[in-house]
Amino acid sequence: MRLLAFAVTLLAVLAPPAAAAPWTIHFEALPATGPALPGLADAPYGEREELTRLAADEIVPAVTGALGLSGAVTEVAIGPGGWRLATQASLRAVLAADADEAAARRLAAALGLVFRQSDVLAADLDAADGEAAYGIVALPADPVLTQRFYLHAAVADRGLGGGYSMIDQGMLFLDIDGGRSEARFAAALRRAAARFDDPRATFRRAGHARVVAIEHDWRKDPSGGTYRSRIGPAALPQLDRAAARHRALVDLLAAGYGWR
Repeated sequence: MRLLAFAVTLLAVLAPPAAAAPWTIHFEALPATGPALPGLADAPYGEREELTRLAADEIVPAVTGALGLSGAVTEVAIGPGGWRLATQASLRAVLAADADEAAARRLAAALGLVFRQSDVLAADLDAADGEAAYGIVALPADPVLTQRFYLHAAVADRGLGGGYSMIDQGMLFLDIDGGRSEARFAAALRRAAARFDDPRATFRRAGHARVVAIEHDWRKDPSGGTYRSRIGPAALPQLDRAAARHRALVDLLAAGYGWR
């Protein structure tokens, strides 16, 4: 997902305040670069979700296995996600509570490499050194409903319009580099929820998160070198095979749905 230089909305599992939140990795299965897929721009949500589900079932386990993190990933969730005011399917990988930032960064880099992402976001909502303000709004994970709220929030406050991904029962708006205080960010989100036309949109809580965006410029380096340098050589052959399998899935669906 293109996750820098704007506020991103993410959906997070709502945990009791006293419980530690695990690192979560937010990404997409749709490649940000590679062979042209002109038909993908107008593809319905269901087609994009099919590729995302195949990636979650077949490719993500191969990535975590290559890194030796299969036991450290407790959940891989699929849900609607938004960028540039449009909604599409996205993924979130949840690490075990005892997994550290190094594991989160390495997994983010591997997912970015295999799925050819421009950047992948890792977030820890309970980090003591968190600097990014966030707020959570409860809303069902329905792509039509979340798209409507996304557009509504973007009109209510520009800082809420950068993007979102959805998981479980809460939409987490994350101000990556907007520099706003928790109070100001929470107030903007609270107003957006209160003025939405569906009463299920309810402001839940706010705080500060530690957010890390692992990036790579594929135009400058088609090999994914930035990601590779963060992973280590031992896992790369398996990750390259996972990437090849992912490209085959994209090609299969592109042929079936006329994306090319």
